[in-house]
Amino acid sequence: MTDNEKAVMTDCYKFLNEFSNPPAGEAEEYWSRVSDALAEIGVKHKNHPLAIQVGAGIMDYLEQKWKAINRRRK
Repeated sequence: MTDNEKAVMTDCYKFLNEFSNPPAGEAEEYWSRVSDALAEIGVKHKNHPLAIQVGAGIMDYLEQKWKAINRRRK
């Protein structure tokens, strides 16, 4: 693993750690913060393909998690 890949994975780990608990219900502020943080990772790593792929995967995971939380509320 290259140093760049390690840095990307470290930042993606920190990203997931920070946003791993999506709130129930309407969450515009949460998703705005998620989007901004993910964009910062992309800029920081000059849109490194690993950052894009892992970031998109984490975003998809968070969305699935958020939907599951909201399904349980009904």
